[in-house]
Formats: sequence, structure tokens, C-alpha cells
Amino acid sequence: AEWYDVERRMRPRDEVRKHLDAYAEILAEHGLGPFPESFVPAAFRWCFRDPEGGMVDLLEERGVKYISTPYDRSKDDPGSSLKWFGFDGNLITVDRGRDFFPWDCPSPDPLAAGREVVRPVVGMHWPAILHADPERNSEVVDRWVDFLRPYGSRVDTMLSPCTAGFCAQLVYCETAALALEEDRIWISFAETNRLPGVYLMDRFTLKFETAGPVDIESDELEIVSLNSQLAGASRVYEAVLRRSRGLESAEIRVVAPKPSRKG
Repeated sequence: AEWYDVERRMRPRDEVRKHLDAYAEILAEHGLGPFPESFVPAAFRWCFRDPEGGMVDLLEERGVKYISTPYDRSKDDPGSSLKWFGFDGNLITVDRGRDFFPWDCPSPDPLAAGREVVRPVVGMHWPAILHADPERNSEVVDRWVDFLRPYGSRVDTMLSPCTAGFCAQLVYCETAALALEEDRIWISFAETNRLPGVYLMDRFTLKFETAGPVDIESDELEIVSLNSQLAGASRVYEAVLRRSRGLESAEIRVVAPKPSRKG
């Protein structure tokens, strides 16, 4: 593979640097935007905490912040006690697991195949969103949309709008401790604050379910937005919250809805 061989030995450092430089030149030549912030190792060949130094610093130099790769295909692991992610240097590394479909399986139907999302990342290769007839590519994309959309409506899952938001939400979900006491929600960020957090966003999402309309208040957190939708006899709320860097804990009060708030 491009970066590491089958034994997870890194290719010559100068060659790796030349490949990254060439990639940046191709992006610039065709107006394809800046160097990506997210990185998936080619063929999932990777070595966490490479004793020879690895290429983490080369990626950081180019603005890469996030790595996703199957941990069971890599050498070593990120050395974290957390279930789904760790850090390699300052880079957040997410265990993406295996893809739903092989790389050479075009036009799949995840619903018909009985697939279910049980990991933070739904990994796929380009053929998974392509049809043999390019004019019908949108049909394949629509199937994926139909498959993923319900995960945005559930109280226990959400669809992240971008990679930065996804990684931040994953960190908060795995490290922020919640406690519920009558009409109050308590959040502790003690474990979150112990992580490197170099690229951690200050926004995160809290989802909760109630029997009827409510509103929320907090003295420690900024309530960026609060939206809700009916889910059977209950209502699922999705609150986007912003915390200040280093905040240790926060209280959220669930109160009667204000007339001006729209769910």
C-alpha cells in the first residue's frame, strides 16, 4: 500500500513526503480545495505510535486532524482505554471497523442487505455509491439516504454534519458523564478535559426524550439551538450546546416551553 507495507513498515520518509506533496499539487492544479483534514490509510495499512516516528507529523504539517481506520487491521493500537477512539500524537484516531460491502461491490442496497450501524463510522469505497450506469448514480445515493435517515431521528443516535462535528460528538459521547435528577441534567467534562483536545470543537449535541413540549436553560452552557420532532407518543429533542474551554461541569434545567421557542 502507499504509506505502509504489509508488515506495517512505513515507506521511505522522503517518498512519503513526495507523495503528499504531489497530492497537494494535484488538488491545487484542479481547484479541488485545500488539503483534506481527514485521512484514511491506503488499504488500512497503519502503525499506531510508530517507534520509527511514522508519518503523523507529516500529516499534521499539512493540516490533517482526523484518522479513521480499522484497529484490527493496524499494527498496535492508539493506547486508549476508550472504546471507539484514541490519539496518535495529536491526531484523533477513530476505529471505523470493516466496511459494509467489499471495495468491488457497486450499487449495493444496505437496507435489503440487512445492514445496521453499530459503530461511529459507516465506511465505504467509491463503488458503494455508484451505479454501473452513471445516469443512475443518484438511485444508489438515495438508497443510502433512506438507510441512514432514521438514525438522525432516534434519541440514541445522530447524523453528524461534518468530520469535525463527528469527532467532537464522539469524544463528548464517550467521555462526558451525564446524570439526570428530576428536571435537571448534570454533565461532567472532567474526563473530556484530560484528553489532548487540540482540534476538539466547543459544540456538542444532546438528545433527550420527553412526554410533551419543554424548553431548556443553562447558566454554564450556551444553547445554540433546540429542535424537536414527534416520535410516537413522545417527543425527541436535539439541543446543540456550546461550552467554554476547560469547563468542568454544567447544569441544564428542563422547564416549561416558552411561547417564542419553536420545536
